[in-house]
Amino acid sequence: MVPEITGKIDSGKEKLKELEMKRYGMLLVTGDTGDNGGPVLLNVLGVPSSANSLTHTWSDNSATTFLANAVEIMDDGVGNDNALCEGGEDCIDTPNIGSYQGHGELVLTDTFTFQSQNVNIYAYTINGY
Repeated sequence: MVPEITGKIDSGKEKLKELEMKRYGMLLVTGDTGDNGGPVLLNVLGVPSSANSLTHTWSDNSATTFLANAVEIMDDGVGNDNALCEGGEDCIDTPNIGSYQGHGELVLTDTFTFQSQNVNIYAYTINGY
């Protein structure tokens, strides 16, 4: 729950403290969220897991299985840099609907086996303002 701020604030005498939401409490925010001021729904997508995967069949009938709610970390020297989170890759947890997926430091939050290889899941330490 976001605290309500009431009362008069005289410019220059008082400052509003930054309100941040730690991971996995749902909140709809608008404003400067990195999504061009559009609304972003935070913390609604499940945590990536080997049980939460999708398979896409391409036009050449080849198929790719990847984790839902995660994206591959690009240009890190790990994986094939196709943005899909597959076995043997380092990935970022994407818990929000919208382009904003958090900010701050990326920290390792989980490692598990997917497609017979380890997947490292990272997440931003702050998700929301």
